[in-house]
Amino acid sequence: MNCAEKGEIKEVMAVECLPALAPELLKRLQEGIILYGRTLGMLESAISSEVIAEVPLIRTKDTQGVVYISAIALKLAKLWNQPAMQIAAAVADRCTQSQNRVSFSIRVVFPGSIYLQISDWGLANWLQSLSEFSVVNRNRVASKNLVSLFPTPENAEQIFPVQYAHARCCSLLRLADREGLIVGGEMHAIPWLKETCLRLVHPAECRLISELVTATDALWQAQAAQSKNWFKVAVDLSQAFESFYSACRIFGEVQRETPNLALARLGLIQATQSVLAWMLKNLFGVCAPLEL
Repeated sequence: MNCAEKGEIKEVMAVECLPALAPELLKRLQEGIILYGRTLGMLESAISSEVIAEVPLIRTKDTQGVVYISAIALKLAKLWNQPAMQIAAAVADRCTQSQNRVSFSIRVVFPGSIYLQISDWGLANWLQSLSEFSVVNRNRVASKNLVSLFPTPENAEQIFPVQYAHARCCSLLRLADREGLIVGGEMHAIPWLKETCLRLVHPAECRLISELVTATDALWQAQAAQSKNWFKVAVDLSQAFESFYSACRIFGEVQRETPNLALARLGLIQATQSVLAWMLKNLFGVCAPLEL
């Protein structure tokens, strides 16, 4: 179930749902299933009613990249009376046919699992969208607040680390503005890539990106949102940001010697600020402070 689906979740979350990676992959899998089903002479309505609404997609714990796995071919093998590997290969082939640029790679693993790994270009494109989210939606007001739907921490002290991380993001962006790295406190054309590879490869950078993926994917899944420990999601993201800030320098020598790396790290900060601000305001019903 996604944030554009049924009930009160749809009315609330569709207004300003953060960009996430899982929805695009799920859409591609669904399209691949329909295209392959057509080659078998199946009616699209029959395909949809059987599998489209419940395509499994789970993110793995792969530390070398952002990887998802789907076992849909194993389910279809029983419904369509075909080998799972054959179905997986056919669906995988059709998933990649409509890519203008390679946003993800795909491979099939016995006995029929489909692995999808986000490419560096795909990650850069997603990070750019995420970094621009708060700027684009700054004056947009949700039709309802999510606070009534999700439990909040018992006291203000519990949420303070999240507010502190948000304020730290804002202060670093202001400092970058004063240093002349960015203009007007906002970033747009961020040099995420070095040639074709993601510029952010430090373990602390990778961990922060991973937590951003976790948070935005979870927010997209309305069904998970009803039972998710949102406080833990927010704190994990805040802690990943603090580790990143401690390990990855931006100003001084980095600013002088590798300005594009400094800009990419600032872009990661702006993306983090977007997610933290969204969670503080819409999940916990508290302010997202600009400074503390």
